[in-house]
Amino acid sequence: MVKKQVALCLSVLVIVTMACNLPGLPNAVKGAKDPTATPAADSANPASTPTWTPSLTKLKSQQFQPSSDSQTLQSDQGLSVTLPGGVLDKAQEVAISQVKGNIPDGFSGFKPLATFDVTVGDQQTFNKPLAIDYTFDPSALDATRPAKDQIFAQVWDTASQTWTLLDVSVDETRHVARVETDHLCPVSFNMLLSGQVWTETPHFFIYYWPSEVTQLAGPYKRHSTDPCTHPDYVCDVGDVLEKVHASYTDKNYVLPDKKIYVFIKDIDDSSTTPFSKAIRVPIINWRDYEVLRSGLAHELFHVYQLNTLGVMTVSARKWWMEATADYAGDRVAYEPERTNQMGVDIKPKYLASALDSTADFHDYSTSHFIDYLINIENVSTFDYLWSNSAQHKDDNMLLFLDQFLQKRSGTGLAEHYESFGLYYLFDASSPIRKLHTSIDAIATQQVTYTETPGGMVISWDSPAMSAKLLRLDSDAPRFLTIGMWNPQANDHTLIYKFPDDPLGEDSAPTPLADLTPDAKPVSIHVEKDEALYILVFNLSVVRQANEGVVVGSSETEVYTLTLHFDDGASDCAQQAASGLGYVFVYLDRKKGTVTVAYHSQEDDPYWSEGAEHTVTVDGSGKLVGEEITGSFSGTDSLDNGDGGSMNIEATFDFTASPDDPNLWDGVVKGEVVVKIPTRDTSKGMDCTAAFGTKRTNLWPSSKVP
Repeated sequence: MVKKQVALCLSVLVIVTMACNLPGLPNAVKGAKDPTATPAADSANPASTPTWTPSLTKLKSQQFQPSSDSQTLQSDQGLSVTLPGGVLDKAQEVAISQVKGNIPDGFSGFKPLATFDVTVGDQQTFNKPLAIDYTFDPSALDATRPAKDQIFAQVWDTASQTWTLLDVSVDETRHVARVETDHLCPVSFNMLLSGQVWTETPHFFIYYWPSEVTQLAGPYKRHSTDPCTHPDYVCDVGDVLEKVHASYTDKNYVLPDKKIYVFIKDIDDSSTTPFSKAIRVPIINWRDYEVLRSGLAHELFHVYQLNTLGVMTVSARKWWMEATADYAGDRVAYEPERTNQMGVDIKPKYLASALDSTADFHDYSTSHFIDYLINIENVSTFDYLWSNSAQHKDDNMLLFLDQFLQKRSGTGLAEHYESFGLYYLFDASSPIRKLHTSIDAIATQQVTYTETPGGMVISWDSPAMSAKLLRLDSDAPRFLTIGMWNPQANDHTLIYKFPDDPLGEDSAPTPLADLTPDAKPVSIHVEKDEALYILVFNLSVVRQANEGVVVGSSETEVYTLTLHFDDGASDCAQQAASGLGYVFVYLDRKKGTVTVAYHSQEDDPYWSEGAEHTVTVDGSGKLVGEEITGSFSGTDSLDNGDGGSMNIEATFDFTASPDDPNLWDGVVKGEVVVKIPTRDTSKGMDCTAAFGTKRTNLWPSSKVP
């Protein structure tokens, strides 16, 4: 999909320099451009326009003093500038200059009438808008249409090297076009070129070149049967815009009370100009009707945002504006007949970028996070979420979301973002799972561990409110220690295994390890080329840091020991096996020590207060050469209404397997004493179950100490 950024003229950021550096909303484009088409040149494309510095010829200047009254400078070339009272705090020379030379073309379809530059000494911004008036020749216009439908104004942005539309008012009687601005940039007054056609709907003026639409719309067929004498594509643009206008208006989203300008052009991308609120519509990229519906609804929501919040606020909250516009363009404008175009640009590694990132159309994809909050977690309606965000005074929308979610659900943004991250990765209904079936396609980085003295640090720059999924392989079977590196408050690390690279069930699988900043490193066994997936969350609202994991060869090996009872058919042995059937064996090769332990409170993820079985097993031993020996004992206290217990006493003797260094073969000898009172639902048990003649193994365990 092709999208390009178009800068908008925002006065708040033009403070010191004379250059008009004007950031703004990006384009909302969905659908790839037809590579076989030969488009007409788009002179407003910043990639094709060289850097331009205006060449000025001063026409008129005058020294103005601070005044509470308005003051006007009038040139002989039909241009004047009016300074309202109170905008000057010192004497300034006000000058009107004509821009000459090789002026870059503006929006194709316009003919420049005059291009001027106004300066007010060293002052660039003003607390009230200045009025710039241009007297035009009515004989140059189409006499069959009002001048207000034919006169346009554009302002220059040096950052994008483009002209962008500026709102203009036209006095039909005095033949004067006026723009108002609270900062100064070159301004161009323009008229429509002859041959451009326009049509009118109740809320829109739609302009297009018939030859362009005929050539580029190709076999496009209209989706409405309403009468229309224009090309099918143009008619559908008008029909869709009116339907979306009605949908938004019915839901109390207030749009401008005047008609909105729409320009259908041979361009790669769409945009909404900030001051005039005009919409630019591509042809080739939007020939798919669902893409057209979604794109027009997205842009019209930008019109609503600009109409409600103003240019400065919309620009300062860019990521939030794009995310909400893409959500509204699907879920608000058309529900229940969705376009299914919301956030279609979502990338496999979406989580690796900050939630408020605007790079690579990440902000469009964040519509899925909004969708998650509203339609999966049900923390709010979109109307309520949007209205609260619009009333938020600070432009830090992460801070807003944190406060809003705390009030609505009792948990802040960190908790909701983490649950969204798990949903995004593991839930079958997530947007990325519909595109990718392999966890490796989503993993941000893949690393193979080799024996490294002191371990290996795997780190990265982690933006606030983001997550990184790391695939970690080992070049040989070994036990690895994994810990958090440079952890900060709110960081969270989860470790998973996935056999044969499936993405799991409909919900996130249970992690092998769950690490927080105060957690100790864990020990996990991996086979050669077996993958561990390490998911690291930075859940800070404001902190960007270098963080990651530290991986090393573990000095502690963890094994699972499963007991085999000689009297396997007896009820007594089966009861004993249910509570004391396996234990964990920890082997420290460097120290030559063996520890046996199983505490269900810590080791059983399903144990909770009141559980029927509470197991405690402890023991120790030693490693000599390739043999380990030792003993252990333990108790299973039963809480089944009448109490009861099972007690174990055992010794063990294991020898390392010659075929597998991580497999031990041997025998455990001992007995289990079972004492269970009779209950109404079962008979009591009072017996001893012996074991020790059957050989068993110690298997490498995924148990995390």
